[in-house]
Parts: sequence; C-alpha cells; structure tokens
Amino acid sequence: MRNQRGLTLVEVLATITISSVILGIGFMLLSSVNGMFNNSIQKSNDNTSINTVLNTISREMADPVAIYLATGSELRFKTFDNRYMVLRYNQADRSLSLAKSANVDPNAVQDITAASFPTLSPAKVLATNLTIDANNSGAAFIVRDSNNFDLTLTTGLLTQANGYNSIKIWLNFEISRTTPTGVITRSYQPFDISVALSLP
Repeated sequence: MRNQRGLTLVEVLATITISSVILGIGFMLLSSVNGMFNNSIQKSNDNTSINTVLNTISREMADPVAIYLATGSELRFKTFDNRYMVLRYNQADRSLSLAKSANVDPNAVQDITAASFPTLSPAKVLATNLTIDANNSGAAFIVRDSNNFDLTLTTGLLTQANGYNSIKIWLNFEISRTTPTGVITRSYQPFDISVALSLP
C-alpha cells in the first residue's frame, strides 16, 4: 500500500496537453468536413437556380417573333401566340424575374420598344441571390446573332424579317464559394441560350 501514489502535477498537465491537441485536431477535421458539406449544398442550390432560370427562359422564349433589348438588364419579347414578356434582372436585390401578358388582340399592334407596354402579370421571380454579369460588362444580358456578333448596341427589333433567323442570349452567372479556411472565392459560369426567331 505504501508504493501506491497519485498522479503528479506534471503527469496531469501532460495528459491535459495531449487531450487538448487531440481535441483540436478533431475539431479542425470536423470544421473541414462541415465546410465541404456546406459548399456541396451551396453548389447544388446554385446549380438548381441556374437550371431553373435557363429552362424557364428556353421554354417561355420558344419561337418568339420579336426580341428587344431595352436595357442591359431588361429583355422584351413577343411570342408567336401574341404574348408579351419582360425578363428583368434587378441588381439591387440580385433577382431575376419574368413578367408576361395574357394573349393580346392579334390585330392590335404593340410596340415592345415603346415605354408603354401591355399590362403584365405580377413578375414571377425565377431566382434570387444571383449575380449575373454578361462578359463582365455590367450588363445582365448580351444578345448575339448566329455569327456571334454582339447585338447589344443594336437599336430596333430583332425579327426574322430584319434578317435575324436565330440569336443567342448570353448570361454569365457568378458563383461564390467559401473555403474551409473562410476565404470567399468567386468564379463565373457562362451560359448561352439559342433562340430561333419565327415569322409572325
């Protein structure tokens, strides 16, 4: 019984130090795994939003008869069934929305280049928290013809009668990522949507 003794202060401190190191390494590994998991969820959400935007634009813009780039953030178009739509990017809240009209009297002439426009339904928000900068130009959309010529500064309607059989709407989505160390990285993913223009 005389040979039994408790732990010395040095042994207690050594045990605490080793335990702290092990716990620290475990916490770092857990943080890294958690960061990778969060990035994976963020990437999935970004891809879902982008695919929703692209699919909606492609579906709604099927066979338009006229397209007009009102501003770098507003694209107007008229469909073959005489509906009018506006695709608009709001830089302030980083949202992309689509507003459209019901079928308009086919005999009525509507000028989609004019300030007055057919009554549109409340805009449907396609996506939020998106930074869209086409070609890093400050514009949300860039429109190009089949020869890849930039039509962004073109005035007037883009129609088949004016010589445009097809165009491409080009968008560049900014994707933000946070690394496990807390550093935010940004990259751009370009997409283009081919649209065939129809005769009215």
